[in-house]
Amino acid sequence: ACAQNPTSGMEAERAAQPTTNPGHVVVVGGGVAGLEAARHAAVRGHRVTLLEARDGLGGQITRTATLPVLSSLNDLWQWRANELDVLGVEVQLGVTADAATIVALQPDFVLVATGALPASPEHTIAIDDWLDGTPIPDGNVLLVDEEGSRKGCGPAEALALEGRHVTLIPDGIAPLQEIAENHAERPVFKRLHEAGVMILSDVIVQSIAPGAVTIVGRYDGVERTLKAPVVLHAGRHIANDALCLELTERAIDARPVGDARSPRRWEDAIHD
Repeated sequence: ACAQNPTSGMEAERAAQPTTNPGHVVVVGGGVAGLEAARHAAVRGHRVTLLEARDGLGGQITRTATLPVLSSLNDLWQWRANELDVLGVEVQLGVTADAATIVALQPDFVLVATGALPASPEHTIAIDDWLDGTPIPDGNVLLVDEEGSRKGCGPAEALALEGRHVTLIPDGIAPLQEIAENHAERPVFKRLHEAGVMILSDVIVQSIAPGAVTIVGRYDGVERTLKAPVVLHAGRHIANDALCLELTERAIDARPVGDARSPRRWEDAIHD
């Protein structure tokens, strides 16, 4: 199936079927998971209200799309936002939805797409926070990468292009491991090399202290400590599902979708 279109190649199994029991569906969260959930519910014939805490749609993708050569990721949310207009979905921006807010809307069903929260180790700055505008000190950067995705290599390239010396440290994974699954790693390696990013391989992070990352070689067992004023971290998220649990405790039919269900890739968020 297509990462963008969950029904591609599986039209018979996944095509949206008109509902026989139309109701009011409230979707909490305007990232790609929430947008796709709202679109699918509306296509099936439900009345849909989408609540988004920020003043714009797109969620995490909008920040990732600011990284080098990733602006096309905006297509993932912009097309869906346009579809919501066509389908007549009510979109409320700047609404921090709590259980009381949702109960007041009298929903028949709630889909909670509140994403995930970074759970980075002590003494590091989460990539999510940096993308959200958290300032970082001047100087060299150590970027610990547990995912091997765009959220590791993208910031590494962006910071190197600012003139910083960046060391990308894949923690127990192959460099760009997730990107390599789609056979797209070669041009990324080329850009990182041209930007001057140093990429380590076959290492495991042993510990992180203020301004220091201690690593050990997977094969030779040699331990060494790298130092830099900035230590960034890409990886480790926990589902932001507290709202869904509270709604369930109030006997409201609610389910998590996307990263609120389980932190994964944006493709999985769409397919939810």
